[in-house]
Amino acid sequence: MKQMILITVLLIGYVRPEFIPGCSFYNGQCSYTVQLGHQGQCNLPTTAQNPSDFPTTVQPPTTCCTNLQTDIADLRSLVAGLTNDLKLLKDNYNVLENETNELNTTTSNKDDLLQLLQTKEAEFNKTHDQIAAVLQQASAEIHRLRDELVATTRQLNNCRGTLGLQSGTATVAPVLDASINMTFCDFQTSSESCGFNTNRKTGYSWKSHSGSINSLTGPIEDHTYGSQKGVYMYMDTDNSPYGDHVIRTYRMESNLISPAAAVCVRFWYNMNGKDIRTLNIYAKIGNGDGYPVWTQSGNQGQRWSLGEVSLDSEYTASHFKIVVEGTTDSYHTSYNHYNEHGDIAFDDFYIYNTSCNSE
Repeated sequence: MKQMILITVLLIGYVRPEFIPGCSFYNGQCSYTVQLGHQGQCNLPTTAQNPSDFPTTVQPPTTCCTNLQTDIADLRSLVAGLTNDLKLLKDNYNVLENETNELNTTTSNKDDLLQLLQTKEAEFNKTHDQIAAVLQQASAEIHRLRDELVATTRQLNNCRGTLGLQSGTATVAPVLDASINMTFCDFQTSSESCGFNTNRKTGYSWKSHSGSINSLTGPIEDHTYGSQKGVYMYMDTDNSPYGDHVIRTYRMESNLISPAAAVCVRFWYNMNGKDIRTLNIYAKIGNGDGYPVWTQSGNQGQRWSLGEVSLDSEYTASHFKIVVEGTTDSYHTSYNHYNEHGDIAFDDFYIYNTSCNSE
């Protein structure tokens, strides 16, 4: 009976505690939804309803909103990065589009250029054929003129024989006027037989030659016949000393020429080559050369040119000689030949006992 009374008293004495709304978010038994950006919904130990509920051994949730804000900041940074990448992608797309347009334009221009090139090539081929035809015609004409020149030269030699002036001799014969005499030499035999003597004091002599000497210097044929079999005189710069870079002279002298009121000297010369120096003509009286009465210097091209000089009584009142002088600075070393393209040549030498104007 006493037990029943005790239980009844206990039941009557139990009073349900008053419900106090709120949540400490500590034990996870609260059903609250935390909204991003609402910092006030995160309790701190000082704002919790029962601060003593936070055990001292457990780190309180002081970083709740801080972590959310960090995530939001990271998300915003990611969005900004993606936005920037998207902008760069658009820019690259625009650049690629522009380059594609330029490439299309270049391709179009290339096609136009190729078409123009093909047109010009067709025109060139047509012109080439026309030039070939002209050259063939010109070659035939040159051969015809050369044959005529050879025939004319033969007739001239016959005339010389009739007049008593043989080619390759120093025989003096009247020409047209009995008072005019001419000495002629075409060097087809030898210079000595023409009355020219090589001056060997300098150690360098003019030489006779036929045909081409070198593709870069000297003539390709003589002047008399216009043939590679014809003979002319030239100075051989290939026969130069070693290690002696000085000006050297090649000299040739005529026999004594008789006094006259005036004398005309005519000859043909070839000065072809980048290293050509000087060709001089002297009227030598006694032992002195004096000053040149005719001179030419430098590269004159691949052709025979006419040289002419009239001598008055200053030179012709007494016996004198005609001197042909060529200069060069060609030289050799152990490994190289320098200034070697300077071969000077001359041919068909005429000496009249009258002035060139009255001849």
